[in-house]
Amino acid sequence: MTTKGLPSLLRAWPAVIGRHPDALLVLVGSGGLGLQNCENELKLQVAQSGLETSVLFTGSVGNVHEYLQAGDIFVFPSEREAFGISVIEAMAAGLPVVTTCIDGIKDIVRPGLDALVVAPGDDGALAAAMTQALDGGDDIAAMTVAARQRAVQKYSDVSVVAAYRDLLAEVRQR
Repeated sequence: MTTKGLPSLLRAWPAVIGRHPDALLVLVGSGGLGLQNCENELKLQVAQSGLETSVLFTGSVGNVHEYLQAGDIFVFPSEREAFGISVIEAMAAGLPVVTTCIDGIKDIVRPGLDALVVAPGDDGALAAAMTQALDGGDDIAAMTVAARQRAVQKYSDVSVVAAYRDLLAEVRQR
């Protein structure tokens, strides 16, 4: 069983391709060897839904950044997450982000300001948010700029090192 929300993503996908018939959903990674690897179940779901021409499984890759650079949007429909570093990577890459309002993500994004945020498992809302992101427009462009700025300001190596330096200085003063 996955906590990444991928079955929900696949259930939402037909509504997205109804509006954007040339869209391709690229699922990057393999799920690894852990209990959360559900790649075979997802491939079966794709086949049963007739989505083979609009969904691509990459398997394990070492060049995730190239997929981010080639993407139009980034979707992270996770149901549970400790820290969504892939969301930060997508924000830094300048992609519109669609994600869920869960712990581990709520601290990273500001709904409507730097990401479109939906409830986990809400397939309809997820489809609507993906469609909105793909439709683009000034609001999506502004959100993407704000997301990139937030990623750089809050999560770049320079800002993280500065935050640790400030924390250590504060601890030392105590």
